[in-house]
Amino acid sequence: MYPGRQEAEDLLLEAGKCNPGQWESHSRITAYCAEKIAERSGMDFEKSYIIGLLHDIGRKFGVGHLRHVSDGYKYMMSMGYDEVARICLTHSFNKDKIEAYVGNFDASEEDTELIREKLKEAVQDDYDKLIQLCDSIAGAEGIMDIIDRMNDVKRRYGSYDPEKWQTNLDLKAYFEARMGMDIYTAVGKDDYKMDQIWVDMYNAAKAVLGERRISNYVTAGEVSAAVRSKSGKIYVGVCIDTCSTLGICAERNAIFNMITNGEHEIDRVLCIPPNEGKGAPCGACRELMVQLMPGKYKDIDIMIDYSQGRVMKLGELTPEWWID
Repeated sequence: MYPGRQEAEDLLLEAGKCNPGQWESHSRITAYCAEKIAERSGMDFEKSYIIGLLHDIGRKFGVGHLRHVSDGYKYMMSMGYDEVARICLTHSFNKDKIEAYVGNFDASEEDTELIREKLKEAVQDDYDKLIQLCDSIAGAEGIMDIIDRMNDVKRRYGSYDPEKWQTNLDLKAYFEARMGMDIYTAVGKDDYKMDQIWVDMYNAAKAVLGERRISNYVTAGEVSAAVRSKSGKIYVGVCIDTCSTLGICAERNAIFNMITNGEHEIDRVLCIPPNEGKGAPCGACRELMVQLMPGKYKDIDIMIDYSQGRVMKLGELTPEWWID
């Protein structure tokens, strides 16, 4: 079993709050790649996205290496999601041997033995192989060449098992043959890039995200946003909801924060909607940006879907606006 897409998003969001780090972006890029390759390989692309999103969920419990494997396995098993638990286990071992692990052996003796035993029991299928492959091309900021990604891991940890290296290349060839196309074309490698500015904005917005009740009539924080000014500074805001019309969207709140601090030119806007879904600024938020930067507003970058790295210009969202 595995959770639905929305629950999987919620689980990753919660885990990121417990242990913030680049592993969250890596997990999202892994999920993105898995969905794209599965769709072209005749596999269940929804399942592929979910198990890719949660393959590193064991990192919820702190910074670790081998330990994240057993932590993730036990966590998912406790929730009854055995298929995700297996991926938490197998994504690091494409040859079913614990000795091939790249990283520090920081798990307890008990957990190390658990990993060893469950690896022997696991019968890996194409979903295990898919996540192993996507894990080997997903960086924290974008999709990487598989050789570059493995060299990066080797540089950070000092070694990379030669057999695992070759198996990853074999997995790449296997799925390319199955799709009948180059893997980087399949995932849109050249078009997908999550640069560090977007990552910083996302992390800033996420830091203030979280619904809270202010009074019986006011709630705040279900949506958060980050606005980057032309100077490079990042300003954040949350939505405020009231029982009348006195509330405000997160994007406008962030913009007002920017104005309060003496700036008025916007470079980029990112919003984290409920459950980290996708969406564009509402008409009122667009109108404010247009009036704030007449003649320049069309060049403002808007993050439409962070999980997919999809960005649009405000000019594309507001064609032939009345102020032109």
